[in-house]
Amino acid sequence: PPRSTLFPYTTLFRSFRPEAIVLGGGIAGAGKALFMPLRELVCGITYGVDIMGCPPIVPATLGNDAGIVGAAFLYRQG
Repeated sequence: PPRSTLFPYTTLFRSFRPEAIVLGGGIAGAGKALFMPLRELVCGITYGVDIMGCPPIVPATLGNDAGIVGAAFLYRQG
């Protein structure tokens, strides 16, 4: 992925320093072909990588079903 893809998220990564970055939906199935280059880009824009390490990038456990499960949960909540 091009570096410009991460531009909107740069401030989030730098401000909140997430413990992990979880990708859901169809993109979760992309595997190492996406996750490895994305990890390199994220490590390049995140502060404190030399001290705290780079946040892991992982697929959502629910994968492509994450959206529908979340919607069902919100529906049941009222």
